[in-house]
Amino acid sequence: MSRLLTLQEVAGRLRVSRPTVGRLVAAGVLPVVVLAERRRRRLLRIREDSLEQYLRTTERGVIGRVA
Repeated sequence: MSRLLTLQEVAGRLRVSRPTVGRLVAAGVLPVVVLAERRRRRLLRIREDSLEQYLRTTERGVIGRVA
């Protein structure tokens, strides 16, 4: 089973800001696991395997810049 990472942990690994990770999630580039939803807020996590796949894909230049 893959470890679940917070968006802040993912931001640290990618060396980008937390809002940039949020944009990747919103664009559907990084799939998320929704752990809970409360008052219009969602508790999100990203599987470590998904992050590693994203990194492999971007190394090959398949995914472009996210606006």
